[in-house]
Amino acid sequence: MLNISYFFNKEDLSTKGIVFTPQNVANELINIVDSKYLHAHAKVLDPAVGSGGLLIAYLDKLLESDPTIDLQKFVSNNLYGIDTVPENVLAAKCALLIFLELHGVDSADINLYEADSLMLTDSNIRKQLIGKMDLIIGNPPYVRAKKIPKIYRLQLREKWASVISGMTDLYIPFFALGNQMLKEVGQIVYITPNSYLSSVNGRKLRKYLLTNFNEINVYSSKAEQKFGKKIMTYSAITSLYKYRSKEIKLNYITSDEKNKIIINSEESPWRLLNKRDSTIIYKLENAFTNLSELNLKNGIATQRNDIYIIDSTSPINNFYIKDNSKIEKNITRPFVFPNKSTFKRLRIIFPYKWDPIAHKNVVIPEEEFKNSYPNAYRYLLSKKEELLKRASDSNTWYAYGRSQGLQNQGPRLYIPYMGYKVHTFLSLSDKELFAAGYAIFSKNIELLKLIKRIFESPIFTFYLLKVSKPYSSNYYSMSKNILKNFSVPTSFDSTLLTMSSSELVRSLYNISESDYEYIMRSIE
Repeated sequence: MLNISYFFNKEDLSTKGIVFTPQNVANELINIVDSKYLHAHAKVLDPAVGSGGLLIAYLDKLLESDPTIDLQKFVSNNLYGIDTVPENVLAAKCALLIFLELHGVDSADINLYEADSLMLTDSNIRKQLIGKMDLIIGNPPYVRAKKIPKIYRLQLREKWASVISGMTDLYIPFFALGNQMLKEVGQIVYITPNSYLSSVNGRKLRKYLLTNFNEINVYSSKAEQKFGKKIMTYSAITSLYKYRSKEIKLNYITSDEKNKIIINSEESPWRLLNKRDSTIIYKLENAFTNLSELNLKNGIATQRNDIYIIDSTSPINNFYIKDNSKIEKNITRPFVFPNKSTFKRLRIIFPYKWDPIAHKNVVIPEEEFKNSYPNAYRYLLSKKEELLKRASDSNTWYAYGRSQGLQNQGPRLYIPYMGYKVHTFLSLSDKELFAAGYAIFSKNIELLKLIKRIFESPIFTFYLLKVSKPYSSNYYSMSKNILKNFSVPTSFDSTLLTMSSSELVRSLYNISESDYEYIMRSIE
């Protein structure tokens, strides 16, 4: 199959979400199609047809199932495709005609339409397709929410409110579209980003799928990039069945077994775990107090770190030097980035003071700032134009962009936003500020040391591998939404801290030797 992506510039590929389906991936999807939809009377649609690869893979499978089928009749009466990009429609038509000619068919009516599947207005196309399909197959466009034009995004939200919440990627409404196109009994097979399985913006879709389909099978290796490393997306193949039954089945399917996906509510994340994984994860989340009950906080958000941060911890005559400007030491605080693998201590300009009446840090009034810290004030004044470009919580131009993290104080354990074999840092600095990460605050230093040992253990690496969202370079999300369910002991015998890491975590979470060996193999 000709890779027509060469005919599009990079900007078009990105804004239109054009990701053509490789033949091996197309075959993988079609192999999931139920045999009951491989016959001469099945109505088949690809609502984002691209270059036609999925339709051709389907025809190959159909011929394998029934070599005597009348291809001309089937293509003319039963096979449909839609795409917004005219070049795609043309390429798909050419590909289908070549396929037919190779199989001895001189001509056929090709039912491919240049249209927006999500906003179909053509009454003839709607009459042909809506509620008429037995099988929907597709690789919907990979367009992130922030790249969808605002007007179109609002139109999508209005039309597909049943599945869209917040800033939703373009592939999400294709699930509801497929349901609209299906008969009362039918199947959808899509390959999409796997983000809908666990994201907050996927909650409505997860609930919708459980409400509208009888059987949902998810095929995903979680961290596999099926379209190569140029497409930074982790995919899932989802098979959805509608049939006349009140039963609902939700499964995660691997090459060697089918596992029931256990969920706590219609909107809760769908975790792709086998039975052994589920048992171990249950122990890790239910043995002790969940992290959501601890004092887990975000850091500051200046929205212009390069202006405020000073790459030095050694003042000269009570001044730090920033861009050849003197900064008074007393207007600065210690500062760190928890998301760095090596822990570097910095300083940051902190234009706030403690208000004993309000019991919190407040912005220093401008006149007071100018008089008390004239060098720091002049320096920030030279950056005023840049600072005013921020969308700020404050009316004061030199304040941080957001008010979060300003009141954090006390001993803390720093945690990065992303990690795999996680590095954490314990800090006893009462007034230290941080950004780009989280911190668990506690006056119990022994507790923080214990959590540090747990987070840096293979068991926590295993936990991230199984429940978190993968990113590039083998990093996994450590968002609060991911961390909140992990459990840690808040009261314990301090002799635990003298144990080796493996003894410590096995003892705490009642992990058998064979399960620990399994964990170690999983994270290699």
